[in-house]
Amino acid sequence: MTLRWTRRPEGSTWGDFGPDDELGRLNLLTPEKVLQGVAEVREGLTFCLSLPLDLPGGNVLNPRRHPPQITPTRRANGRPNMNFPVCEEVDGATDVICDDRALIHLQYSTQWDSLAHVGSLFDADGAGAAPTFYNGFRGGRDIVGPSAPEAADQPSRAKHLGIERLAETGMQGRAVMIDLRAHLGDAKTRVGYDQLARILEADGVVVEPGDMVCLHTGFAERLIAMGGAPDPKLVHTLCAGLDGRDPRLLDWITRTGLCALIADNYAVEAYPAGPGPACCATLPLHEHFPASGREIMIAMDLSGSMERRDFALDGETVNRLTAVKRVGSDFIRRRAGDRIGLVIFADQAYVAAAPSFDTAAVARALDEATIGISGRSTGIGDGLGLALRRLDPRDAGGDAAGVRPGEKAAKAVILLSDGANNAGQTAPKDVAELAKELGIKVYTIALGPRDMADADGEQDVVDTETLHDMAQASGGEAFRVRTTEDLVRVADAIDRLEGGRALAPPLPLRRDLWPWPAALAFLSAALLLASRRGA
Repeated sequence: MTLRWTRRPEGSTWGDFGPDDELGRLNLLTPEKVLQGVAEVREGLTFCLSLPLDLPGGNVLNPRRHPPQITPTRRANGRPNMNFPVCEEVDGATDVICDDRALIHLQYSTQWDSLAHVGSLFDADGAGAAPTFYNGFRGGRDIVGPSAPEAADQPSRAKHLGIERLAETGMQGRAVMIDLRAHLGDAKTRVGYDQLARILEADGVVVEPGDMVCLHTGFAERLIAMGGAPDPKLVHTLCAGLDGRDPRLLDWITRTGLCALIADNYAVEAYPAGPGPACCATLPLHEHFPASGREIMIAMDLSGSMERRDFALDGETVNRLTAVKRVGSDFIRRRAGDRIGLVIFADQAYVAAAPSFDTAAVARALDEATIGISGRSTGIGDGLGLALRRLDPRDAGGDAAGVRPGEKAAKAVILLSDGANNAGQTAPKDVAELAKELGIKVYTIALGPRDMADADGEQDVVDTETLHDMAQASGGEAFRVRTTEDLVRVADAIDRLEGGRALAPPLPLRRDLWPWPAALAFLSAALLLASRRGA
């Protein structure tokens, strides 16, 4: 397959969800997230989350957008199709018909933004900068319409990245409310990361991967109170918006793994934006390409020794695998926006979960791992080799499309074993040297109370020395784990070492101009966000 691009914007994720993906971060809106939203329903109340189509009123907010014009359709003889008695055409008919048509500016009232709404001038193939959108879709080819004034009334269309992609996905799931108005009032405020972080902490708001985040600013309430005749001076001085020029805020959006930003203000971000570089976007949050960070493969020993019951969990003695599942699942789930995969090894190695942004699915694969499914011996070299193959851009079936020309993606393997290499075809240290050549760090975790070097012929002991040498050869780090508490500390340490920015893809925005009671619907996260109008 020929890609639409040979280079992609620094930090973007073009190709990471596949060469033809049109959903971006909505790929994180998984069935699990929908179930989380449904589980929040308590009273079954429903709310309309959209303004009437004829609000805000006039064109004060944007001179290019006007209220909808609704007129009747016409019968064949030209008669308006409004309160039309069908008996005029059919003897004895008792029907009376009303049938309307509407001319609507799709971003006049409440709307979703599709990924075709805001692109960037970018050189995707070395032929010069041109209008380009997510995943390399191009203006003039994939998003088409007139450009000359005399042709302005000709049709326009998004052949790709259109709003129908959101409609087909269904915007249902878990959502959280951030009440900016309660903290900042109605004054126009650019909200940066520091201010947002204080509000989140004060209100105990936690944003989880795949959440829809709703910002309550109070702007819609002020607009409704103006009765369809917004004050041209006042309306541009009201309420909070996100500061799209704040790099830490953009990084927070990336790291949280939220799948959509929703607000009751004009543009989600503060508009106009603050001063920026000489060449930059006027809508920086809309243009934001969440920055790329980590691709991680977890290689886990599933040999027979993982059955040993020498770990404690919740006051009970459990086997090693149970402890690893508990801590490992938590580690995976909090890597929101990273691409993570899972390799299981014993006699043989196999991919239990291909590299994916769906951390919940990878965590489930770990939870479902069963001792004996791949044998009972320990093939450390083969396990690491398979993990490297899934990260190596030279693997034609892997992630070649996701690597920027001239740039190495940040990749790492976390290998956990409680034994010594006694199966497989490859020597662990040789594979670790290959990892170094590929620029992939290997973090090794030696699990279990006893080291092979200190145990004279004992069974079920861990080869700490080999695991240490593997990590050192690749430029990674080796960890020693004897207890569940050690395992938690190691997971936290690796989380810090492999921090950085996430790989999460672009996200849709919704300018949701709804009154305050609708906030309750987001807290219940049970409703279909009905309005899908947008470019």
